[in-house]
Formats: sequence, C-alpha cells, structure tokens
Amino acid sequence: MNQIEFSKIRNRLKQYLALLKQYQDQGNVNVNMTFDKGYWLSENSDLNVYERYFLQEVGDGHDLISFLQSNTLSKDARIDAMCFLGWATNKKDAGNILEEYMMQPSIPVAAAAARALFPLVASVQYIPQKESVVHLLHRKSKFAKNKALGLLAFLPSDVLIAWMDKALTVEIQSLSKHKDVFIVGNIAALVAGRLK
Repeated sequence: MNQIEFSKIRNRLKQYLALLKQYQDQGNVNVNMTFDKGYWLSENSDLNVYERYFLQEVGDGHDLISFLQSNTLSKDARIDAMCFLGWATNKKDAGNILEEYMMQPSIPVAAAAARALFPLVASVQYIPQKESVVHLLHRKSKFAKNKALGLLAFLPSDVLIAWMDKALTVEIQSLSKHKDVFIVGNIAALVAGRLK
C-alpha cells in the first residue's frame, strides 16, 4: 500500500465515521454492529457499502501492516491504520500487531488498537495475552480502562474465567461500582456479571 492508496482509504474512513455519527445522533436509524464475521459490520446498508470497501482494500492486511510499521505515519494516520486492521482477513497477523500497539505509551494509539481488536476477540478469531489486557486496564486513563474492559467483555466465557485471578476480580468489582466514570463502571459491571 502506498501513500496515495492509504490517503484514499483514509478519506473513505472519514466519510464512514461522519455518516455513522450522523446516524447515531439521529437515533432513529438502525446502525447495529455485529462482529460475527470478525470485523465491524453494520445492519445499515449505507454503512455496509463502506465496510465492504474496507474489506476489499485491506485484504489480508499485510501491506497495511508493513505501511504501519514503516514509522512514517503521524499518530492520527497510525490510529486509522489500526482501525483498518479490524477488517483484515488475516486475523492472526492483524491481532498480533494490534496487541503490540496496545502496549504503546500513547493512550489514543493503545485505545485504537484495542478497539480494532473487539471484532477479532468477539468472533474468537484472536485472543490477546492476558498481560496485554491487564496492562491496558492498569493505565490511568479511563479510555484505556474502557477498552481493556471491552476486550474482557468480548472474551469467551472459558477464557475470561481462566484469566480471573483474585487481583483482577477485585479490580473489576471495584471498577463496577463507579458507574459515573464514563462507561468504565457499566462495562466492569457487565464483566463482573458474566463471572457469576
């Protein structure tokens, strides 16, 4: 993937996100997302056009991974590239690089990587290492905690239960009491509820 191709697909992403926000703000348009196939897929036909375009352009994701690792991208471009990896057909390689970026010091980069992992984890096509998710959960940022809890919420039950040592259980239960803190408390309550 060269710079021109990447710019073209980024422009389509901006259009997609603007349309998604417009529909969400209207509240009367069905934009339900599913992760069943391992990527973001809306029930809305207008959004679907973009999602299928991303699937086609990203392909297995190898060109995008190489482009991402070239270190020539701005932070915003890296975040967009990670978003696209959520549509890559090679889930293992996409998951590995996204998990690597989850460990980055930049909260927006780490959160974007985790968000792109949601469909891969929800469809059980990639399971990150427990240490990576816990690292994100321990970040001070509520946005990082939100994404870590989202990953925990999407884990298969057997994996979630296997991961739950005493410290992680106590942390999630503690976070579930803070429903006023962004969405963290609500997601933590969801994860805690799955453990019962």
